[in-house]
Amino acid sequence: MSPAPAVISKTSAEPAYAQLANYLRYRIADGTYPPGSQIPPEVTLGRQFNLSPMTVRRAIGILTDEGLLKPLQGRGTFVRAIDWQNSGFSLRPLAELVSQGGNTKVRMLNIHTVKADERLADKLRVPLQTRLIHVLRLLVRDGAPVLLQSGHLLYDPRQPLVEAELDVISLSGLLSGSSNTLVKKGELETRPKTLNRGEAELLRQPEGSAAFAMEYLFWNFQDECIGCGFFLVPFPFLSFKTKIGLWFDAPERGAAGTPAAS
Repeated sequence: MSPAPAVISKTSAEPAYAQLANYLRYRIADGTYPPGSQIPPEVTLGRQFNLSPMTVRRAIGILTDEGLLKPLQGRGTFVRAIDWQNSGFSLRPLAELVSQGGNTKVRMLNIHTVKADERLADKLRVPLQTRLIHVLRLLVRDGAPVLLQSGHLLYDPRQPLVEAELDVISLSGLLSGSSNTLVKKGELETRPKTLNRGEAELLRQPEGSAAFAMEYLFWNFQDECIGCGFFLVPFPFLSFKTKIGLWFDAPERGAAGTPAAS
């Protein structure tokens, strides 16, 4: 890690408050200001970098909003501990898996209408015996089955049953942004699962092997639950990872010479 710049560049396209925020963020990351420590007072920072009090406060405000700093009335500004619990996992690996470009194809295994039993009626919040469409399809990539989907959506007799309508419960459509406009929001819950015999045969995996099971619920703009189901992805084809803590590039050095005014 190279040293942080000691000046704020007057000629940089980056505003002075952003440069100062980067400087402080970098100093937190390199351990100069560890969690629980106090950063220099606003007056000291203003003098060090020849910045106005407003500029210094704006930089501190940015890092406060990011959760890196915590101002305490009458005591100063302190560095927070990294909040690990708010780290999240991106769905990008899943989006890349189900993207239908190149050698990826969708194979429809079964599609028919069913009547909602007690479990489905409760999940979709519809009366018992409501007509639903059940879809079973397989995603094949480079000749290998990589995802099995079993889903239900509300049957609308006013619309023809075409693939565009089935895109309501298409994960690839939602993740790529190409899904039709019926979907307002959704939930996706991931959990480990071992494949039963039927699932293993369809996915060409050993029975009992590990897989990701992703259950989903989709709502329309009338806040009606319109689709539910699950996706099964064998473990070799999908993994999730995330980065936690402070990840950023070191700020560029400012121009040589005296510190620039804000």
